[in-house]
Amino acid sequence: MREHLFPALRGLPSVRVVHVASRSGETARRFAHEHDIDHWSEAWQGVIEADLDGVVVAGPPKLHANVLHAALSAGLPVYVEKPPTPDLATLRPLIELEKNCSALAFVGYNFRFAELIQELFRRVDQPRYLRLRFVTSKPQTPFWGLPTVFESYLLAVAIHAVETALWRFGDVRELVTQYQPLAGESFVADVGMSFRSGASAHLELGNYSHRFDCRWELMGEDGSIAMVDNLDRLRLVPAESDRRTTGWNPKSELELALSGLHGGQGRGGYHQALASFVDCIREERPSPSPLAASEAVYQVLDSLLDRWKTHPSQGTRSS
Repeated sequence: MREHLFPALRGLPSVRVVHVASRSGETARRFAHEHDIDHWSEAWQGVIEADLDGVVVAGPPKLHANVLHAALSAGLPVYVEKPPTPDLATLRPLIELEKNCSALAFVGYNFRFAELIQELFRRVDQPRYLRLRFVTSKPQTPFWGLPTVFESYLLAVAIHAVETALWRFGDVRELVTQYQPLAGESFVADVGMSFRSGASAHLELGNYSHRFDCRWELMGEDGSIAMVDNLDRLRLVPAESDRRTTGWNPKSELELALSGLHGGQGRGGYHQALASFVDCIREERPSPSPLAASEAVYQVLDSLLDRWKTHPSQGTRSS
């Protein structure tokens, strides 16, 4: 919250943060004082009971689920950081609540709202293949009360890659997975996804890198290619037919790079995701990232987890 979401919120026009809560009352009090916030509380329930237009929650997934239930039940729009819940069983009742209440829920899958990722999908007509690399240096120990490093990685990191592929291509027809354990708690996971739409995706996942390394590569039906490296550089390779008609050098690429002065909230999609949430409230529009859309994401994550538990170092395939 402190690093990304709060600065992004403060950067939105006509948005004022008026209440903050933390499990440490002293932390909440100090944060409110430092940032000129009127109210603070140790219990998150105090935020739900306040006179607000919306709530933003970032914490462990169990907290997300509790705040979602309370906010939606109170008719209060809520932006929840990913993962929205600790598991699919917790998610499903909240989806039913979302369907039957007047308030909106917005799951903060921030990467797909990032400027260059939006540009990536705008630049390629009729995309048919997506390659995603989400490799990190962590986790190396479990967190959020989860029993394994692999489960922690799925909910903290892999969820972004899976959600992006499902958001763009729809229902999964088949999953093919391959796992390779490395030293300590490190691993590589290779995931192939084919979709009922006829498209396919390949996800390279793992926690073996010395830093976070994310890359998107999207190929269109006409052979055009768009690539984003670490959310700061977009490269475009036009289709061969376009290169012939425009006189492009066959080896040429078009490159777009974000300025070094560009803030991390915009680069990572936090600003755009929160701006979309605020616009949905003001204009009474449906959420572009509802809880219901996360059900398929969790189903894929559960499939990956089931196969890892059964065959942690073997390839598996299922429909």
